[in-house]
Amino acid sequence: METNYIYSVSKVKVLEQSLPRLSDYERLLSTDNEDSFLLAIKETGLNFDYSQIKKRSELLPALENIIISAKNLLQKISPEKTPLQILWLSHDIHNLRLMARAIRTDLEWEDIKKLTSEAGIYDPRYVWQKVQAKRLDDLFFAQVQNVFKRAEDIGLDKLDELFDSLYFDIGQSFIEKTKDRFLKNYWLSFVNLHNLIGHLRWLENKSVNFSLKLITKTGVLRVDKLNSSEEVLQEFIKFGGENFWREAIEYYQTGRGTTKINIKMREYCLWLAKKQASDMFSSASLVLYYLKCLQAIDNLRMITIGKNSGMDLSEIKSNLQTMYVSK
Repeated sequence: METNYIYSVSKVKVLEQSLPRLSDYERLLSTDNEDSFLLAIKETGLNFDYSQIKKRSELLPALENIIISAKNLLQKISPEKTPLQILWLSHDIHNLRLMARAIRTDLEWEDIKKLTSEAGIYDPRYVWQKVQAKRLDDLFFAQVQNVFKRAEDIGLDKLDELFDSLYFDIGQSFIEKTKDRFLKNYWLSFVNLHNLIGHLRWLENKSVNFSLKLITKTGVLRVDKLNSSEEVLQEFIKFGGENFWREAIEYYQTGRGTTKINIKMREYCLWLAKKQASDMFSSASLVLYYLKCLQAIDNLRMITIGKNSGMDLSEIKSNLQTMYVSK
């Protein structure tokens, strides 16, 4: 891998130190009013315009600034730009999904702009202009424009399924253009875990639309060959071991859904990046930094929502992601 990664890896290792620590989360959890909560947020040193945050609920939309800053930085310092775009592609798919629904109901840009994300590959307003001009193939490929052609004629469930498939098709096209072995391995693991979770949900409720044909490249698990939830759960154990998944699987087996499995999936992706982060000639440290930013957003969102709703502190803590969070 290019020696230019030495600079970018060094840069993100320094920036990781500015992300929230366990002590920051503990302090936020211990606050007993909005003023003390906002003061604790300010003292984390996160990149916010604090003058615009007057109460806890106003923090939630501001959290996206963390990931926008991380994306912009990685785009600037990474020697190889396109493969890393799989990390923020999901925000573009969110925007496209929102815009397709807007087309169905004759909404305009002003109606949806506050719901769009600026953390994707493309500026959402620019994407909207391409939607209006029917030129989305300029940004992605013809398949995206084809989905918009069908948007008014198919059900919302089918529309969502098409966008889910688009996410993996576009992501796969990025991966096929890179020689980065870490990113190829990361993407393959991500796809396998996503398909396992999707199949588990489908086994629970077979009326759920879940496409088993998302990616069928070499190395992707044939989840359609798994006929029971027990078989699916055994496959998870192959990603990190029994101890890694035990709590999440036990939580699922009590009938409380896949929430903990989703959290462990994100932690597994962190673990993959952490395992390779010592390689100064790899993109792993850049991916790790981005995933840590996502982790910080998830944790701050969980604490904020939990505090606003009066959730029990032990329940909030049980849903925090603390793998590789500094003390």
